[in-house]
Amino acid sequence: MSELITIRPELLSLSPEQAQALIPYFWIFGGATLALLACVLKAVRPKWPTFIISVVTVIGGMVATAAALNSPTQELFNRMMVVDSFSTLFNLVFLGSALITLLVSVRYLDKEGLQHPEYYVLVLFSALGMMLLGSAQDLIVLFIALEIMSLAIYVLVGFRRADRRSNEAAMKYFILGSAASAVLLYGAA
Repeated sequence: MSELITIRPELLSLSPEQAQALIPYFWIFGGATLALLACVLKAVRPKWPTFIISVVTVIGGMVATAAALNSPTQELFNRMMVVDSFSTLFNLVFLGSALITLLVSVRYLDKEGLQHPEYYVLVLFSALGMMLLGSAQDLIVLFIALEIMSLAIYVLVGFRRADRRSNEAAMKYFILGSAASAVLLYGAA
């Protein structure tokens, strides 16, 4: 019988190099949380604060990621995640795509009458899921990152609530994604 694996306390702390490697992820998560809090403010119209927080968050995440571009490879959380030049390059691609999406969608959302501040938060969470997906070295981290990204994108697909085609597409994507997630999780187990 195999020995029971326990959590070792030394694995729960981060070295300064590991904490430095996680700054882009913390930056995006913190910005998404702050933007989510800005969504519920009743004192001001939440569109502009949420948009500005989201854009500043993505730019800050890109700067933090670019600063880590030439740093040595860091394995994190008992080799469940890795931050290397490959994952850093893809983080820049994902954050650049999120920035372009945020900037382009402002006028579109105004024109279509869909200006809800949750849109920007969902874009940030989907970018965070993609960033984690690029750094995953373990199937559990891969699954969690895929779900963070997918749940945000399910809502973004159905963002036009009054449109039947949008609702249908969101429901079909949710069912297909749920089945694919179940197969992935079953295969990983």
